[in-house]
Amino acid sequence: MPDTSTDARANAGLAATPDAERLLAFNGYYALEGARGAFFAVDGNITVVASPYSAALAVNLIFCLDGKNSFTLPFDGSFDGTRLVQQVGHHFEIDMVFARPSKGFGITATVSIALVYHLTQRRKVKIEYAGSTYNNPIPMALFAGDYFLPASGGGDPIKVATISADATGQVSILYDWGNGKGVLSAVSGFTYNCNMYYFNLIGPSGPAAVPPKLIMGTATGQGFACNDVDPAAASLSRNLFSIPGGGPAPTPTPITAPNAQALAEFSGYYALPSIASGAFVSLGGQYLCMNGALTYSVGIAYSLDGVTSTSAWFDTSMSFDPETGVLSAPNFAPGVALQLTFSRGFDPAKGTLANVSGTVAGYTATGSTYFNPVPLRAFGPARLTNNTDATAVQVLSDASVAYVTAAGVATTIVDFVYVPLMYIVGTTFDSSELILSLGTDGPRGNACIVMPGASVGAVWALPNAT
Repeated sequence: MPDTSTDARANAGLAATPDAERLLAFNGYYALEGARGAFFAVDGNITVVASPYSAALAVNLIFCLDGKNSFTLPFDGSFDGTRLVQQVGHHFEIDMVFARPSKGFGITATVSIALVYHLTQRRKVKIEYAGSTYNNPIPMALFAGDYFLPASGGGDPIKVATISADATGQVSILYDWGNGKGVLSAVSGFTYNCNMYYFNLIGPSGPAAVPPKLIMGTATGQGFACNDVDPAAASLSRNLFSIPGGGPAPTPTPITAPNAQALAEFSGYYALPSIASGAFVSLGGQYLCMNGALTYSVGIAYSLDGVTSTSAWFDTSMSFDPETGVLSAPNFAPGVALQLTFSRGFDPAKGTLANVSGTVAGYTATGSTYFNPVPLRAFGPARLTNNTDATAVQVLSDASVAYVTAAGVATTIVDFVYVPLMYIVGTTFDSSELILSLGTDGPRGNACIVMPGASVGAVWALPNAT
């Protein structure tokens, strides 16, 4: 396994200005105060060509000030780590100040925006906005590893993709292009979105109209997760994992314990290079919503090699102290104890948000995470639609989601499971599984991949934006 502790922004040979690389630390979707659905985004994308290797960073500034229309400006101004200034033509100036909360959970950065319109040499109008984000950029090299489709019918897991990262940060990808037989070939290139952590793949014949997309994340004992969405494949969507056999066993009712909600705030994948390359501790918080009542559960897992893992649900045999951040699990597994201390704090050198230290199965462990759990309400209040059918999704609160099927059947979902690290809502509708994979999509704002049964669709806050 590669060492996945490297800095997100340490990409070998990355073609980018120093100011653009500094700004990438504030990559994210910022909900703006004011108009319903208004937002601002720092949208960074790294485009990689495999041979000869090259990597280029493009950062766009996206504005939607009225909740209805958006416009995009390539970043070509100055950024000193806090203040961004950019002149647009002769009459328009952008002046922004970014900041980090001193401590706490949830919001990872704030922005104050001043848009200055010069009407004449002596007259100008300044309009101010304020916003905040839950996002945090994650280095593409962090996701290095093999990704498998879990076994079905007693068979072996099938390798679908391999993401490789060398010591300098160069990233390459092998992919099966939907064949499902474990036969992989190199991609010609890809674009990595630093906000939603997905790769758009480029095949040997060049970019497809709708390219295969690897949407990355984490899945506790199953290691890293990948939602493989390929419109050209027989199976439109496949759920892949780096440790396909790991993870706490499913339970019909939620397993919980005192302070589970507080522990869930530290959800994330913590690489543990102090133990070994590929070693990790992972916390996966989720909540079950039943008719508006929320019950929190936390999956806990560790791996000493990145290949196998040991997992359990946080239960009453364990304890967590929100004041000290200490998680104690003396009987985590037969003969295995965990004693870990979690702390919150942004590390400007690495870009991580939280740290862990302590002992794992007798090993001294220290690590950190880039991941941040995002509350469901962050994907509201805009109604997400498309231009092809009646499908619509609207997050009303942490405990309710309005949903309209492609055929126009409307309902309000109040019984579901939500996973804040992966932004996924899972429920049953009309006797079939319904998955809502939430996120953002550049100028189209908040977005959702809608998967009712075997179908796949998508909706956006601004479906006509480009």
